[in-house]
Amino acid sequence: MTVVIKRRRAGMAKLLRCCLGISLLATPATSLAAFHSALSSVKPNDASGALDEALTLLAFERGAEAPVPDLAFLCVGMPFESSLEALVDEAFERTRARVLVGVVGAGVIGGGREREMAECVSVAAGTLPAGTVVEPFVFESPGGGELPAEDYRQTERLVKREGTSCLLFGDPFSPVRDVAKLLDAWAPGALVVGGISCPASQRTASLALREVGTSHRVGRGSALGLALRGPNLAVHSVTAQGAVGVGEPMTVTSSSAGNVVGALDGETPVDRLRTLLEALSKTDPRSAKLLQEALLVGVRATDEEDFLVRQVLGATTAGELLIGDPSIVAGETRLQFMVRDGVAAREDLESVFRRYALERQFSGGGARPLLSFLTSCAGRGEGLFEEANVDTDALSELGAPVCGFFANGELGPVGARVASGGPTPTYLHGFTATAAVLCDGTPAE
Repeated sequence: MTVVIKRRRAGMAKLLRCCLGISLLATPATSLAAFHSALSSVKPNDASGALDEALTLLAFERGAEAPVPDLAFLCVGMPFESSLEALVDEAFERTRARVLVGVVGAGVIGGGREREMAECVSVAAGTLPAGTVVEPFVFESPGGGELPAEDYRQTERLVKREGTSCLLFGDPFSPVRDVAKLLDAWAPGALVVGGISCPASQRTASLALREVGTSHRVGRGSALGLALRGPNLAVHSVTAQGAVGVGEPMTVTSSSAGNVVGALDGETPVDRLRTLLEALSKTDPRSAKLLQEALLVGVRATDEEDFLVRQVLGATTAGELLIGDPSIVAGETRLQFMVRDGVAAREDLESVFRRYALERQFSGGGARPLLSFLTSCAGRGEGLFEEANVDTDALSELGAPVCGFFANGELGPVGARVASGGPTPTYLHGFTATAAVLCDGTPAE
């Protein structure tokens, strides 16, 4: 797949166009960095009215003397997809934000609440710590070929700058997974967090970008990102995968084709699964039932701590398992059986946030959360938890506003990440709640 990066520099080849925005400095040190978010009520057939309500609430929250926002997000419910460009234009004009990102979701999140499959919008805006730089970039895919990383030197230099983190968004037709791999290759220690939009059709774009002084139009099949860095900005990530392990982790001792597990600690996976099922039938009937109805696996390298949750695609007559991950290596991969339901998802959510609290305590440097941007799988929400706002309520405990959308796939590392001690791979997840937590690390006076 060939990817084109839009550039503002005139005279570049037609197939190499990169839109790298103006470097935007945040408000002066005398201003306190702060974000607010708002959510409209459901407005049937009234996209403009929904936006007006959300922006009015946001203006009230921010106050009459609020400085010009450095960054704003507009999340649009799927029923309003056809109005995305008009809504983004109006939000950009009324917020006066220096950079604004718009995205269509299966539901929207803001103002401490979640609304799924509803005619509503959410918006967030605020100022970043002094000295923060925000630089947008857009990848377009005209189709065909590989990703020639050598063609993207300017973006590579942008991402490689010390302290850079990236928010990354794509639509289902974009090369967003390949873009994430590029970003990981260019800056292995950088956090990349985001998600895939939920368009209702293939006719119109489901992402939008506006920037002061630059005209952006993000077409269908595009991915867009924000490179963020600054001396006082910290970006953390939290990913709750919605599954819990049952039984003990095992080592893959035989594998083939990258995703076929032939043996776990010397026995076939089906035999291991049968033994576990028999034991749980006596001690934990609920988990035994879920093993039969909602079986997943967690995989990780032997030297890593966190499991990456993946689907079980099937089994062979020889007792092998086909896993939805192409990186299984005998002797180097650990595997654990996992299950998912509302109870398991809550347990995982609580576990991840306990870990995040510890990470912040010991590695976070006292950074103050400003905004949590949440991409929650469209398969979570009330359908999974049987009540609304579970993911949002967990994030709200951090004391910062939450904004985001219900996604078609979530991008981010595994678990909680506060300070990178080395390579931090970005994965495309499913059924997860993944959040980028923007924090103010300005030293106290």
